[in-house]
Amino acid sequence: MDKNKRNKKRKHKKLYLFVGVFAVLGLLILFIQIVTSGHFIENETGQSAFDQFSVGHFVMGTLFCAPFLIVLEKNRKKKSDLLIIILIALVLTLIISIGFEIVENSAFIVNSGLKFNNREDSMLNSNTDVILNVLGACLLCYVYYILFKDKQKMKK
Repeated sequence: MDKNKRNKKRKHKKLYLFVGVFAVLGLLILFIQIVTSGHFIENETGQSAFDQFSVGHFVMGTLFCAPFLIVLEKNRKKKSDLLIIILIALVLTLIISIGFEIVENSAFIVNSGLKFNNREDSMLNSNTDVILNVLGACLLCYVYYILFKDKQKMKK
């Protein structure tokens, strides 16, 4: 096997390990959140800035961002594309997060009983949820940068 193929396989292993660790961590945190969800004050859910679903939004941000990083990293051609990939992934995560909040608080979801206590989130809570999604994506992008910046140095 030539050197390029070995480097490519090593890069893909690193990428899959990176996403796998975040996915397992995310699922673990979501499981803990579901198990402990009865221990929060029901009147404040969706009305205050943070509620029991806030951790889930942070994890969701990482899960929204991960596929973009995988696809964009596999197609990266130049060393200078690293920060562009991160910027694109963060912008797409922001767009998806805003869209998710709109759908989550739509009349259909709220009236169908799929929403906690059948009520809309406050604007403060919706904005905090979007911010937490983006913060989760930022953490993922930071780890991605740390893992793949060496590739940027090697390719000149």
